[in-house]
Amino acid sequence: MLEKLGIPGILELTSLEAYETFCEQTGMGFYELNMNFPFFSSGKLLSLLHSKKDFSKLYSIHLPDNLDIAEFNTEIRLGNIELIKNLLTAIPKNSLKILNIHLQKGNCFTLPDKVCFFYELYEKEYLETLQSSLSELIPLLKEKNVILAFENTGICHFSFIQKALACIVKTPHCALTWDIGHDAKSHYRDFKYFYCEHQDNIAHLHIHDFDGTLDHKELYTGEVDLNKIFDFLRTHDIRGVIETKNLPTLNASIEKIKCML
Repeated sequence: MLEKLGIPGILELTSLEAYETFCEQTGMGFYELNMNFPFFSSGKLLSLLHSKKDFSKLYSIHLPDNLDIAEFNTEIRLGNIELIKNLLTAIPKNSLKILNIHLQKGNCFTLPDKVCFFYELYEKEYLETLQSSLSELIPLLKEKNVILAFENTGICHFSFIQKALACIVKTPHCALTWDIGHDAKSHYRDFKYFYCEHQDNIAHLHIHDFDGTLDHKELYTGEVDLNKIFDFLRTHDIRGVIETKNLPTLNASIEKIKCML
């Protein structure tokens, strides 16, 4: 089981060597580098990828949370796409497997009686822009054998998001990341409105608990049926990140998993 489980971006781990050492000491199968941290921002991560280091334990990269490949402003969108292209160009072929990305609901416009989302108001333009961006990335994703996996963030009840995801799962080398804690926090509406009917498109898991208020909690301290989630991981033959965010909760979670084996 441990070979199918990895560690996420961790507050106390600030170097590639620290992630490698942690995996070796705990027996975890891989690590996910998170570009939200300054020490794994684009320039520094590119320098690492261009080095001759051993990346055998690097399975996934978490793109910046606010990166949006459907942004209407061309300069911003092209910059986001260029960031992804630069990463794909730099990674050794058949090393990295998953580029994890948040699907954004976009900017909103607050009216006196409601909030309007621009991607909903201009749905046609949104879907066309999204598909155009995906088409630009497909050749490099294919060349490097990498999956661009879109993570749920509690927004799948929006019809324009459902249409975007329907487009994504039909696109080569694109799939879904199912974040269990995010889903629990949104009362499982992501699973209800989209993921349930597209379980075969799930390529990656983010696993953490939810206690009714906060997610990213230590495993088995909340209300998520984690045994069911681990069964899902086994039966679908995919990998998952234990996405607690600091060493105490990660270590405690790993010890609980080892007790299950």
